[in-house]
Amino acid sequence: MRNVFLLIATLLCLGFANVAQAEDSDFEELISLDEVRKLKKKIAKRFTGNRIEMRYARKAIGKVSYYHVNDLLARWRNLPEEVKEKVVFQFESAGLAEFTYLCVWESGINPLDDTRPAYGLYQITLRTAKHHCGIELKEELLDPVVNATCAVEILLEKRAKKGYVVGLINYHGRLKKCRSKSGRKYMYCVEAQLIIETDEKKEAVYMRALTYVGNAFVHQAIGEELFAKK
Repeated sequence: MRNVFLLIATLLCLGFANVAQAEDSDFEELISLDEVRKLKKKIAKRFTGNRIEMRYARKAIGKVSYYHVNDLLARWRNLPEEVKEKVVFQFESAGLAEFTYLCVWESGINPLDDTRPAYGLYQITLRTAKHHCGIELKEELLDPVVNATCAVEILLEKRAKKGYVVGLINYHGRLKKCRSKSGRKYMYCVEAQLIIETDEKKEAVYMRALTYVGNAFVHQAIGEELFAKK
């Protein structure tokens, strides 16, 4: 009987190994592990100091993996050149170039992302799209150029030109308990609420609000370093 269990265990292990090999066979390295490490070090230099947004950006850098960067690079390369040019143009012409690669964090550069209630490249809900852009069909938001155009309109109406942190917070959505118009003061307020909160679900909401800014910073930097035409 013991030998039977050993045989079953061995077969299961071999099965998992074969699955892992099959998954790895679909993986294409576009940037080496050493290059990813250098990229992360270079990006980390952007986020020095003790300001709250810098602290959360540094935390986000540590979670960026070799596979994640390769996946993002593959997805960006898979977008048609015409689409990429139009997306970049939309943001640059609106004076919002620093938000161009927000899609890297929002959808992982997946124009067909329909993880309800948000859709498309910049993860816009139908309610928001209708209010700011007059869009009523999710199929419209799955067009990457239309989605990017709508994202620009939202950012402009949500005072993104007042500052990068403010723009990110307003785009993501503000929490009612923190009403400061200053992006940094708002983040400090959210962090204070997180510290005293005892409800796990509310803790998760506060944490998402804080980490959103850090992740957006880092993924914008990844876009600028890897995707932007020099």
